[in-house]
Amino acid sequence: MLPDRQHNLIPALPFCHVVLKVKRPKDSAYPKTLTTWGDHIRKRRLDLGFLQKDVAKQIGVSQDAVFNWETNQAIPDVQCIPQIINFLGYCPWKPARSPREQLRIWRECLGLPKKHLAKLLGVDESTYAKWEGGKRDPKAKFIDDNPIPRDADFRALWDWYKRFEKAESELKSTRT
Repeated sequence: MLPDRQHNLIPALPFCHVVLKVKRPKDSAYPKTLTTWGDHIRKRRLDLGFLQKDVAKQIGVSQDAVFNWETNQAIPDVQCIPQIINFLGYCPWKPARSPREQLRIWRECLGLPKKHLAKLLGVDESTYAKWEGGKRDPKAKFIDDNPIPRDADFRALWDWYKRFEKAESELKSTRT
């Protein structure tokens, strides 16, 4: 049997202030895994505390487009990829395992249609389409001799493209 005055046996410690610190759980809106463009965009937006309209303005698209990407109802147009990569601050692709994948990464990073990259590379559009489609592989020599950066480093790829574009426009201006 417990004594009636049991509660008096616990000393009061008014000078002891305990503060517990725990990491707050992530918002349930965060994507569980980063597999799509929309997942990457949503994570970055939430990390920055932006609204969808803020992201849309920064990328140069409508708020509906950002909503559709984040909910995986649509994928971004290839022309939007450079602005999305700038917003993310990184290129979400894994390194290419084949020349075909490398060509697709180059094209999408630059936001170019197949026709335009074929012209940049100095090959026929149908040849390029066969390369990217996996129907034919570019010769290893073509890949080795091409000055385009190999990895998914967007900045290096963008710098290469701008240098190429500048040289092309200078060449056009000397012809006229």
